[in-house]
Amino acid sequence: MSSLAYKHAACACPVSHSLQGALQSLSFGNHYEVVPNVVDTTIFTSKKEREVPFRFIHISTLYDDHKNVSGLLRSFAALLTHRKDVSLSIIGDGPAAAHIAHAKELGISNAVDFHGEKTIEEIADAMQQHDAFVLFSNYENLPCVIIEAHACGLPVIATEVGGIPEQIHPKNGLLIKAKNEEQLREAMISLMDNYNDYNAELIRNEAISRYSYQEVGKQFTTLYQKLIKAPTP
Repeated sequence: MSSLAYKHAACACPVSHSLQGALQSLSFGNHYEVVPNVVDTTIFTSKKEREVPFRFIHISTLYDDHKNVSGLLRSFAALLTHRKDVSLSIIGDGPAAAHIAHAKELGISNAVDFHGEKTIEEIADAMQQHDAFVLFSNYENLPCVIIEAHACGLPVIATEVGGIPEQIHPKNGLLIKAKNEEQLREAMISLMDNYNDYNAELIRNEAISRYSYQEVGKQFTTLYQKLIKAPTP
């Protein structure tokens, strides 16, 4: 059914070039226009003043085969052997019990705060109270949580899987290899040590220019107009 729908669609709109490539490899349709995910930039706004200690935040479903939260915790534990001026908050609506137990086994419970499911407004508020976002996924497409973090002006550490490299560059974050826990530890240290190199206002403005309702809406309007004017096959 999916291939049939793509075959008869005037245009498919994957949210990333990575997804477009995957669809093309499956021979799903011939006409594509990449249109990214969106973020409500009236909710996800600039972060609050920085405080001590440095605060990382992770938000996901917490499913380990996908988000690799256990790997994040091990990397953070390794970080704490070198730095004490740092904390990690984890928000998610998935299976947290195993991760809470893992943090206890690693001896890092005093530096890691687990939170359950949050509303969109609560997630935005939490991001605004942190300094950087970290996502250690094994696979992804174009995560909304990254553009939400960027809309708050936060630099992001994430794995170079799926469409993530289309979101992150040296001015707004760091890319690392999936499952490379040592590289994640080093990236967290690098971001902390070079935090002043990241301009929160520029990070937010770029997110607005790429992912706001207004900008993504313009892309869809332009595409619709082009399709309406196109000759009927």
